[in-house]
Amino acid sequence: MGNADHVIFLGGEVEVVDGYVFVCNESVPDELRARTILAAVDDALAQSGSRGVLFDTRDMPAPTEAVNTILRTWVDAGRLHDKVALLVRSDLKRIASNMRAISVGVKMRSFHELAEAEAWLLEPLPQAPAKAQEQPTPAPASDGPACRWRSPLLRGVVGSGNDK
Repeated sequence: MGNADHVIFLGGEVEVVDGYVFVCNESVPDELRARTILAAVDDALAQSGSRGVLFDTRDMPAPTEAVNTILRTWVDAGRLHDKVALLVRSDLKRIASNMRAISVGVKMRSFHELAEAEAWLLEPLPQAPAKAQEQPTPAPASDGPACRWRSPLLRGVVGSGNDK
């Protein structure tokens, strides 16, 4: 094993670089090795204070579904990271990965180019807007001929009924 900033494991390495943790996999990990890699990533994140991770999987075949599940669970949990970037070769993998991340609401994106991934990873997360004071929704008008024949549940949804 290397020092705290650089850990080498069978088939890859985990390294703290400027502003994020870099993970390079040279071979497909099995389930045990996937957990070991993620534990090393968590240690590097905790020790460095970094909140971003970049996985370079461009030279690696697709992992098994069991390993993918371990990785997705780790990404979705977001314990020590805010953003995860994934370098891939395949357009299909990039699109599928990005769509999945958007659908489950995690800050993970896939890229083909290292520079593009680093730029996204190092971009600060947007601050949540200050909550504006909520204005009460006006009650729908309950008088007039159009409201006599409409259900009260639909008065606020359907127009006035005066359209001809």
